[in-house]
Parts: sequence; structure tokens; C-alpha cells
Amino acid sequence: MTKAALLQSRAFNLQNFVPIVDIMGRATYDWVAIDMHYRTISQRQLPNLLRALKLGGTLPLVRLGEGTAIDFKQALNASAGSVSESVVECAEQMERVKVGGAGRRRG
Repeated sequence: MTKAALLQSRAFNLQNFVPIVDIMGRATYDWVAIDMHYRTISQRQLPNLLRALKLGGTLPLVRLGEGTAIDFKQALNASAGSVSESVVECAEQMERVKVGGAGRRRG
């Protein structure tokens, strides 16, 4: 797939493609969202993907699969610019996420 065709496509499977993320990061996108909802990307892969985007000047956003407090913390520690929950089914679930991801990041 050529770079032009890749950049015109709307969705990418980034499972093992740090070079693709690097291209996207350098393609002057303001932001790129990484969807972890279907578990094609693991928490272990996330830091390298986010780093490749940030080096290109692109804000990395992450959509989590389960959205546990641990998932939120790991995504933030991996340098996600923003983290969102895939599905919130009840107020208690949102409260757990808020408590787990609460606080301001210091850098």
C-alpha cells in the first residue's frame, strides 16, 4: 500500500505496524485515535505506538476496551493525550473510572 493510499484510508489496523503510526504521526494530522476496544492492540504495544505519534507532532488519543482504572493509568503512563471509555453501562462503572483516573498529570 502506498503512503498516499494509506493516508486516504479511514481506518487502519495498527496491530504490528509502528511504521504506519510513524507515517501517520508525520502526516500533519492534529490527532490520531487508537482504538483498543477489540483488543487488537495490547497495553504492551501502546507505548511504542504513542511514542511514534508524539515524535511526529500528533496528539495520540486512546479508546480503551474495558476502561478499568488500571487500563486508564497504563494508557496515561504510556503518554496518551486523552483516554476514553468504550462503553459505560452504569453510574457505578463511571464512578470507578473517575476515581481510578482522577488527578492531574504532572510533567
